[in-house]
Amino acid sequence: MCYGLKDLLRKKYSAKSYIIPATVPKSFQKPGYLNISHVALMIPGSRPWLFYIADPAFYFLKPVRVDLRKWTVPGIGEMSNIYSATIPNNIKFFTRPRILDKNKKFNKYQTIKKHTPVVYCSDYTGWEFTESQQGINHYGFPRNGTSAENLEWSYYVTEILNPDRAITSFFQKIWKNTPFITRTRMHRGSVVCPISIHQRKDGKITIKRFNVPHYHGLARDLTPVQLKFYEKLFNLKYIRGKKWENYLIKNEKCKF
Repeated sequence: MCYGLKDLLRKKYSAKSYIIPATVPKSFQKPGYLNISHVALMIPGSRPWLFYIADPAFYFLKPVRVDLRKWTVPGIGEMSNIYSATIPNNIKFFTRPRILDKNKKFNKYQTIKKHTPVVYCSDYTGWEFTESQQGINHYGFPRNGTSAENLEWSYYVTEILNPDRAITSFFQKIWKNTPFITRTRMHRGSVVCPISIHQRKDGKITIKRFNVPHYHGLARDLTPVQLKFYEKLFNLKYIRGKKWENYLIKNEKCKF
């Protein structure tokens, strides 16, 4: 998604942008994920201390504006929860920039260098981050609840030159047996998911419409009428007709 947005910005606006690494909230993590298991797009602004972060995978409604001169005033962003059953499904979150005062080693594969700008994000309205004190409010006391109850993640403003090797290769190992497709669109100011398909470990598939299960079972049991109906809803430009039936559905591999 970042590659697509990067290419769109270049072609349509002649705008430069850079793929940067990010963490994900605990609720998004899966066993086997590396600490940095996500990427976003950094778009330089009109001044050296000003830039924007666009995160299409988190369904930002617009890029987040980051001003490195404003350390104490949180920025405000908004993203859609496409898995919500209600509309509008938008979530407000807050951002604070920091600069790493030392190298940050996550694991043997991933280290972020000292002096790298970081943008911390959270949907919790009472926090004020220091580098080692996520989950601590601005009075210096742990807030009620655990960090898992709130969305917390970070963007590290340093270009990642080979995201497919550094992140995607690990990600694919986790999801290779249970891939999925979600189709999204804008509706009344929110990003919604009108249709999705998930491959399950038992070989069955689940097709949902607006997050409500619409079909669950073996792909070979879908009727020709159902196959055409779902093909139209998914509207995959380069996978139509027999490719849709034979490659995506009837072999029950869901190689998306």
